[in-house]
Amino acid sequence: MECEKGTYRDDTISSISCALCEEGTYNEKTGSITKDDCIKCPKGYLCDVEGMSDFSSQAKVCPSGFVCGEGTNADNIERCPAGFYCSEGTSEIYQYHLCLPGYRLLIISINLINY
Repeated sequence: MECEKGTYRDDTISSISCALCEEGTYNEKTGSITKDDCIKCPKGYLCDVEGMSDFSSQAKVCPSGFVCGEGTNADNIERCPAGFYCSEGTSEIYQYHLCLPGYRLLIISINLINY
């Protein structure tokens, strides 16, 4: 039996079983024989589906207010640090934006109000 996209042969379960790639990874190939064939989601994206088989249609751009490093899933996504805002697709610390003087954040998002 050949494993489908989004899965790999899991010898720890049985030699005929295929396991789903974990959240934070994807696999667009069939016939994978090792967990290493599940590729980490790239920086700036959220891969929150177990068994992801098509990166371009299933991965999400990192939402505003968050930072998505390599392999980000629903459990390890990071909030933007206090005093900064993070636009959609933020992947690195150097991409944070400092709040401007006279402005404050509303619920860690890109929405700014003057006070």
